[in-house]
Amino acid sequence: MATQSAWEFKEGTLPDGANFEPAPKNTVDLQQIAGRPTTYWNDAIRRLRRNKLAVVGFWIIIALFVIAIFGPMLSPYTYAQQDLTNTYQSPTLRHPFGTDQLGRDQMTRVLYGSRISLAVGVVCAALNFLIGVTYGGIAAYFGGRIDDIMMRIVDILYGIPTLIIVILLTVLFKDKGINPLVNVFIAIGLTYWLPMARIVRGEILSLKEREFALAAKTIGAPNNRILFKHLIPNAMGPIIVTVTLEVPSAIFTEAFLSYIGLGVSAPVASWGVLASDGTEAMRSYPYLVLFPALAISLTMFAFNFLGDGLRDALDPRLRQ
Repeated sequence: MATQSAWEFKEGTLPDGANFEPAPKNTVDLQQIAGRPTTYWNDAIRRLRRNKLAVVGFWIIIALFVIAIFGPMLSPYTYAQQDLTNTYQSPTLRHPFGTDQLGRDQMTRVLYGSRISLAVGVVCAALNFLIGVTYGGIAAYFGGRIDDIMMRIVDILYGIPTLIIVILLTVLFKDKGINPLVNVFIAIGLTYWLPMARIVRGEILSLKEREFALAAKTIGAPNNRILFKHLIPNAMGPIIVTVTLEVPSAIFTEAFLSYIGLGVSAPVASWGVLASDGTEAMRSYPYLVLFPALAISLTMFAFNFLGDGLRDALDPRLRQ
């Protein structure tokens, strides 16, 4: 018997020996969703939560900010309060971190120093974001001679060690009578944007050839809208990771500058100043160096753990 084609069957009839039946009109009930619909950022957060070290680093950072804000206010001492009858006291319940050569409570000074160090990290990260993202985005978007000139400037600055530039700028601003803390903000903020500019340039170079960017250009969208509304938001993953990893670097640089006497100065306390003061009596009173060093190390580990976790979570190639 000749095989009937599908369009020769009458409505409601089936060929002989057919082993199927018509599907019901309402096929919605037959659809099975394998998993919840998710967005890129929701999936990144889910994967970040699975990274235990990143979660630990996140909560340590939150605790550090809370301690920096409220810790000095809850202490019965001030960071500059001296008690010459109570110098070089070992850690006790009254002074959990001991006292220094002037009888100042070391715990209060460490808590106050967290304000300085975290402020340096946050401000420098903000400057890094604003300068680096804008500079790299403009260079990549316009390309050509503009890109060549802008990136050659970056290459020249890259050829000079960043720490030397920071030290030179700090000395220069210090001679101008500017506040030492502002000196640190400016010196670090003006030099730590170079890696960000390179990363953003690489991301924008690939993104500006995508369909959504070409479509925006086709309908006549202005260049600033394409760059800041379409391209940069799609490069936020690497940008966030870079900013997170630059914060501990800025904190360590501030501590080093304060340690060698180019950062904040007494009586203002930063972790670098405390470590510098403690080295003078480190053999007899090691706790004067121990607690500031632990604070610096803990902060750097926390930001590095979080940065590594964000890098893994925001990488679409690792999506499962």
